[in-house]
Amino acid sequence: MDNGFAQDSYTIEQKGVDWQPFEEYGFSSPWAPRLRRASIATNYLLSTLITVIVAIIFASLSEQCQHWCLIPLILCGVLACADIVAWFRKEIDIFDPKSFIAAFLYLNCFLAPLLHLRYNIYGQTLYIDDWPAWFGYMACFNAAGIILLKLGQRIAFKRSRPAKSFRSIESGRFLGIAVVLLAISLAANAVIRIFFGGLVREVGQMQWTAAAEAYAYHLSWIMMLADPAGLLMVMIIVYWIYSRNPDKTRSMVVVGLILFLAALWQLYFFGFRGSRSAILVPIVMFTAIIHYRLRPVSIKFMILGICVAFIFVHLYDFYKKLGIRGFEAFYSKEARESMAYERRTTLLTTLTGDLARADLQAYMLYRLKTHGGEYQYTWGGTYAMAVLTFIPRAIWRNKPNPKPFAGALLLTGQKVHSTRVFGLAGEGMLNFGYYGIVPPFFVVGLMLGWFRKKIATMEPYDARFFLIPVLLMLFQGTIVGDMGLWVYGTLRLGMLPFVLVYFSSTRTAFADKD
Repeated sequence: MDNGFAQDSYTIEQKGVDWQPFEEYGFSSPWAPRLRRASIATNYLLSTLITVIVAIIFASLSEQCQHWCLIPLILCGVLACADIVAWFRKEIDIFDPKSFIAAFLYLNCFLAPLLHLRYNIYGQTLYIDDWPAWFGYMACFNAAGIILLKLGQRIAFKRSRPAKSFRSIESGRFLGIAVVLLAISLAANAVIRIFFGGLVREVGQMQWTAAAEAYAYHLSWIMMLADPAGLLMVMIIVYWIYSRNPDKTRSMVVVGLILFLAALWQLYFFGFRGSRSAILVPIVMFTAIIHYRLRPVSIKFMILGICVAFIFVHLYDFYKKLGIRGFEAFYSKEARESMAYERRTTLLTTLTGDLARADLQAYMLYRLKTHGGEYQYTWGGTYAMAVLTFIPRAIWRNKPNPKPFAGALLLTGQKVHSTRVFGLAGEGMLNFGYYGIVPPFFVVGLMLGWFRKKIATMEPYDARFFLIPVLLMLFQGTIVGDMGLWVYGTLRLGMLPFVLVYFSSTRTAFADKD
């Protein structure tokens, strides 16, 4: 029974290598204090109680929610919320990717449909006569997907091999290589500032000089060099602080100061791009590095950060849609109300439209049923091109991208370019129709189980913990993002940190047990 690593503490015989518990080395893994037996029954009982209460509240407030769709929606909520309850009960680590995935599943598969029905608000150009029924049909697929995700996670966790090596940082090499890579990253940022105008967004569109159009094919790899600058700086600072006195417990004042300065850095270099993820994702990664390398982060600190992030996401949406004028929303209530009315930017639309894909996926299911004969599946084409994301257009100028056109064809019947993001289930429908909704959940579950097994069995001061946050963000985007975004985001933020860790550390294999 998978209960958050409690049953997964390995003896030497089980692991098959000369390995001892972390405490015998005089230190503790960030996950070690939480390696205890979790109460699965209690988690699901509390999850059921919370989810049913929420469903009753919505049903009492809206006739639209008084529908058979409530049954599969509640099932989705119960399945997803169990891991959130485990997170609050400290049975899994604060940065366990299960909690990231569970939070987005709960929002996308349970809360967002109820919010849509209660307030009768849906995405532009999405029209269905019977929204409750199609939310119900989609919830049935989602429930099956969540069950397979949990099953895949459990299978992979049990069957994956534990980590059998340790990478230790060589201090001299680490700082030397880090300084060189940081200089390269800062130079790439200067190129973006000079030739691309800092990638400033104006009224929903990215603006750069006409002369920069000729260099647009090179922008992706320039961003791969430029965007990890903040991450490299935090790695250097955290390693320097830790190396000076490994045994000292750092105060939250130190942690808060590092995060505040890092956040200012992200806002200065990336605030005008109109991409919230370009700001928030690195900040979460900074926090994870501190958590694994400097001091554990508390749940209270994380909840505060989530609240601040949600407010930021809402306010920043004004800039994303309105350009520089949207920044008035940060300090003017009148401007917020006026622009919210003008562009339909509210806390509700932020929650349901930016952090979930419930209405879009239900509409895609509806279109497959009513207009499926007009749509040609891509048969894995969007996944194949996502894998090939690492090949820049500077090398492959005519690299196809079937997703924008396939999405528009399914949604509107017209082969035009669409910028929508479809999420895990939605991209599955683009490729294989009904049959593509559930299997991707199982694949994500297998990846999740393998990843959690490796982290749970790594030595706590392994240099690869600097890279764990990059992969954590990969899992964070699986539910509401598309595969191409996952792959490119991982490459964009992870390439330089990987080079730093790989070339500044030495690998030591655990001796096999006789």
